[in-house]
Amino acid sequence: MRTAVDFARHPGWFSSVVVRYRANRRVLAYENYPLEFTGPLLAGPRRQTKPASSTWDDLRWLRKIWHGPLLVKGILTSRDASMAVESGADGIIVSNHGGRTLDSAVLPVDVLPEIVDAVGHQATVLADGGIRRGSDVTKLLALGAKAVLVGRAPLYGLASAGEAGARRSLELLVTELRRTMALAGVNSVSELAADVLATSCNRGRRGWEQHYD
Repeated sequence: MRTAVDFARHPGWFSSVVVRYRANRRVLAYENYPLEFTGPLLAGPRRQTKPASSTWDDLRWLRKIWHGPLLVKGILTSRDASMAVESGADGIIVSNHGGRTLDSAVLPVDVLPEIVDAVGHQATVLADGGIRRGSDVTKLLALGAKAVLVGRAPLYGLASAGEAGARRSLELLVTELRRTMALAGVNSVSELAADVLATSCNRGRRGWEQHYD
């Protein structure tokens, strides 16, 4: 009933979204949603996510029919990274999809180093997850990612100020990245390495101890 009242209060949204999606038979009912989400208002053809139905054979098939760059997103183990490369991937994206798929999944930043060690010499390794500041970008680059994907920050900017807001959010990330590198004593992205993280964290403490010793 609450959902029906909410629909009635927003007829514009209802007509432009729900009716259009129902006409295209695209309203999804995910298997891990509560039963009330499958009531009469949203009842219809179900498209449930079944990740177990996808196999490495599917990736090999894609490799045969697609001759452009092929990247696989959602890799969180070195074993899967190796399998992706062996199956034809040119690169992988270390990501847990923002925790939306499995909220207890490991963090990309925790598994990135071992994945880089496993396949970094064979494929391009990218990473994402929880990027809100330029310092976050710095950390993933230092841990071995060739590039970092950002999504939510530009979306926030887009929602607040359109294209100009999205551009500004990216400018802020670049500015913060450069500032973090400067404070860590790094002159270029190529100089970023895992030891920079430990060094930059301890640099101020050592300086303080030396000054008072």
